Amino acid sequence: MIPAGTKQIEVIPKRFLQSLGLLIALVLISVFTFRLMDYPLVGVAPKAEIVKEIKLDFVERNRFDVVVRDKYGKVLATSTDGTNGFLGVVFNAVKRERIKKRIEGDNTLRMVQYANGRIAVIDDWTQMEIQVNSFGVKNLEVFSLLFNT
Repeated sequence: MIPAGTKQIEVIPKRFLQSLGLLIALVLISVFTFRLMDYPLVGVAPKAEIVKEIKLDFVERNRFDVVVRDKYGKVLATSTDGTNGFLGVVFNAVKRERIKKRIEGDNTLRMVQYANGRIAVIDDWTQMEIQVNSFGVKNLEVFSLLFNT
């Protein structure tokens, strides 16, 4: 019980909560409007024809250390070689998605190059597609070198 004559202090100002509610309403209205007007989605990879495709077998040595082999078993790259650590990061993302969806599959992933130059790693078990171009030039180079070996 608050004694009479004491001033009650607001923890979160009323005006702040009102402006926050207004901001949320404006965002929801604008998203609804843009979807209703059929504006194209931003941030979605454009459709293109597949130019090259290879299957890669990821062999896990420990949590972040993987070896990438081709369909004949030839070692193409290891994640411990210099800047190849991104190979392990991509494989861990795929593993995490499989755990979330409770899917057990083999460690074979497809790597495709599209006509517009994009490179993606695709897990056929979860339908997850990782756009390698989104992670910078060095990480793109790690995967693009796998096409040349």
